[in-house]
Amino acid sequence: MTNPLVTTGFVFVFVGPTSTVTIAIGQRITPAESMSVGSTTAANANVELCCQSPGGGTVFSPWTASKLVTLVAGQRMLLSPVTSIPGLAAGRYRVGNCVRGHGHGNIPLNLNDWSSGWAMVTN
Repeated sequence: MTNPLVTTGFVFVFVGPTSTVTIAIGQRITPAESMSVGSTTAANANVELCCQSPGGGTVFSPWTASKLVTLVAGQRMLLSPVTSIPGLAAGRYRVGNCVRGHGHGNIPLNLNDWSSGWAMVTN
């Protein structure tokens, strides 16, 4: 699993592997993920399931509110975001767990352990 440096610029970064799915107009992506993350720094972070166009671009969450968690220095935390993403334009998307900073300073996610999950496309 990757160990990104999460900034407080409210920009999401993927944590762990991603899946690539293709959707048509009117379809939705329903992912369910679990991950064990941790940091040597105590911090608040927003956790979500995010999307990105496979060609690159911004990692984004289609929601206005993500889950706020408090990371305790030196401890791993089990996180299991689950959601359903309607209203995306037809196309291919990378989908996976993501985190963004919430508060002061950068967060080194350097105690990560594992990540697993799935994503399905439904009408």
